[in-house]
Amino acid sequence: MMLLLRAGPAGRPVGVAVADLAVVGLLLPLSPVGAMLSMSALPPRYYGLVGVVLGLYAGCLRLARRPRGHSSPSGD
Repeated sequence: MMLLLRAGPAGRPVGVAVADLAVVGLLLPLSPVGAMLSMSALPPRYYGLVGVVLGLYAGCLRLARRPRGHSSPSGD
């Protein structure tokens, strides 16, 4: 989400941080630390649904950020 919402181009450190956070978010509920925090893993099909929702969101953001044509000042 952070990478999709950024205002300018993302550098390597931002991409690495986003990937690290995604890995932690996926693996933490499966670890003993996740159990101590009363976390549980999502059912497997939910991971696919989250992927679909994020994909649709990314597509909508790309459409919204697409450059639009400008009319000429002469009114043509």
